[in-house]
Amino acid sequence: MLNSVLLYLEEEQQAQSVIHWGVKLAKQVKARVRGLTLVDTRASDDAHLSESAAYASLVNSHQLLAEHQKNQLRSDLSQACLKAKLDFDVRSIAGNPLNLLPQEARFHDLVVTAGFVGGDSAGLTSADLMDLVTRGVNPLLVLHPEQRAIERVLLVYDGSEAMGRAIRSYLSLGIMEKAQHRLLAIGENDQAARSALREMSDYCLVRRPHLETGFVVGKVRHVLLPYIKKWQADLAVIGMSRGNRLYRRLFGDSTVNILQQTSCALFAIA
Repeated sequence: MLNSVLLYLEEEQQAQSVIHWGVKLAKQVKARVRGLTLVDTRASDDAHLSESAAYASLVNSHQLLAEHQKNQLRSDLSQACLKAKLDFDVRSIAGNPLNLLPQEARFHDLVVTAGFVGGDSAGLTSADLMDLVTRGVNPLLVLHPEQRAIERVLLVYDGSEAMGRAIRSYLSLGIMEKAQHRLLAIGENDQAARSALREMSDYCLVRRPHLETGFVVGKVRHVLLPYIKKWQADLAVIGMSRGNRLYRRLFGDSTVNILQQTSCALFAIA
């Protein structure tokens, strides 16, 4: 069950989606909310090593502007939580998000943030987001900045423990229960795909009785993105492997493509 959710707020366009959906999910299950804004100091750390005073001054100016914007985001979240009658607090820290977010995530059942449109990012890149997952920010829900609805949820399973763990984690939180769910089994041949479907379908059907099921044959990195687009999924539930570096690099490319090339949100765990 979802008892505590961490909402990581970055730029204004991204943060509004996080506030809306984070508060909505927390209200459904009466979870506690922690809002977090973070001034990313990676650029200023580099500036201190630079011999250019102009560059250092520009970085400092950007940080002051960012902190002003984050004051407004913290206010927006506080107002939304008060309106929803949720137990909440809001914090602000400074540092490297790739180091600090994994530390904070240990105390919450779900971390929610937003990705970006296309290849442009005002904050964390898609590669950063997937790096956070492998560093322990689990589970991580990455929303599209303009996320309008989450009505179609795709549970992805290829027979691996990482994929199975992601599905179990998602279902255990008790969120998105009114959404349409489909279990997609993926195998490199027909037998493997059908076997994966049998393995996971019984577990899922107990928790989502109206679950749709199906399978496709091929490699995850080749078939997943086209399937998400074809089925018009609003959210994909995916597990990432930490152990096999080659597999993680190949599968990581798939997750990055989902964030960059679709409006589909991503529920990821490693």
